[in-house]
Amino acid sequence: MPSWVPILVAIALLLVVPALVLWRIGARARDFGTLAEETTYATLHTAAQAAAPLRGGLTATTAQEAINTLRRLLGDASVAITSNQTLLAWAGPGDHHGATTVGHARSALASGATEVLSASRIRCGHPDCEIRGAVLAPLIVADQSVGVLAAYGPEVGPSLARTTSEIARWLSTALALAALDGL
Repeated sequence: MPSWVPILVAIALLLVVPALVLWRIGARARDFGTLAEETTYATLHTAAQAAAPLRGGLTATTAQEAINTLRRLLGDASVAITSNQTLLAWAGPGDHHGATTVGHARSALASGATEVLSASRIRCGHPDCEIRGAVLAPLIVADQSVGVLAAYGPEVGPSLARTTSEIARWLSTALALAALDGL
């Protein structure tokens, strides 16, 4: 056996063994245990990503930064964020509904409560549009409705209504912090 073979084996071991150890340590760091634990982490992480831009206040820019993440949280429903007066952002199909979102939001803004709209209230004239209902949850800061998180989709059930309401409460907290920061 040539004299360079043991040296080559030693070099290979010095490189491969630490690489395998580091890979295994990294794999453990990513291991959350159960599927439920991993799902919980992923959901909380996504919610934090959605709320972070709104720490800058409720503007078209911050709403646009948050909207796609919010859409993932809401199961790919079409999502809109409004102020009291205007549509700030829309993500998903059916963006022609954006023009009527503020009108749809008026009741939720006035009552401070989540509203569920059926197809008869959506009134869509587009034959290929899948939007048949909506959930509109107010964004509340200092006991005042400052905007709405709206989820539009082909079906609006209790799960979408509860999820939209809870996410709106989470976002309201970020907006309240922004107000306390003086933004």
